[in-house]
Amino acid sequence: MNDYKQVLKNVRPVARTLSEANRDADYATPIWVCETDNKSAMRQLGFIVGVLGMCLMGALFFVSFLHWFGIIEW
Repeated sequence: MNDYKQVLKNVRPVARTLSEANRDADYATPIWVCETDNKSAMRQLGFIVGVLGMCLMGALFFVSFLHWFGIIEW
């Protein structure tokens, strides 16, 4: 064994798994979690409901502010 291989052997970390040691397809594939259509739709629906709730609260504060200054009357 020449000096170059000895240095690489001592510098590289030890492989944690057999796939990492062999560098096969399982090691090269990243972990990917797909989102189902139902989860995506529920996340989108939650975002829309949240934005609408914030807009309604903002409108309530704005109307209350206008009523406080006497610009509008009930």
